[in-house]
Amino acid sequence: MDLALFAWNRLKQVRLGQRNLARATRMTKSYITHLLATNSPETALRRTDMQDQLERVLRLPQGQLAKLADLQR
Repeated sequence: MDLALFAWNRLKQVRLGQRNLARATRMTKSYITHLLATNSPETALRRTDMQDQLERVLRLPQGQLAKLADLQR
């Protein structure tokens, strides 16, 4: 599964928008938009330094984004 698509779906499930995700992770909204772009060659979801923050806010088990990133590669 595409990481960006997974993150978009998860945002909907936890009822957060990009702005709230940006605030919670202390990133800018424009950066969040770039990271969640499905055509972005390097999404934040692959960046291990951001995975912990995103997993916490998206209420995902620790390490889930890393596992998905490995599968997508």
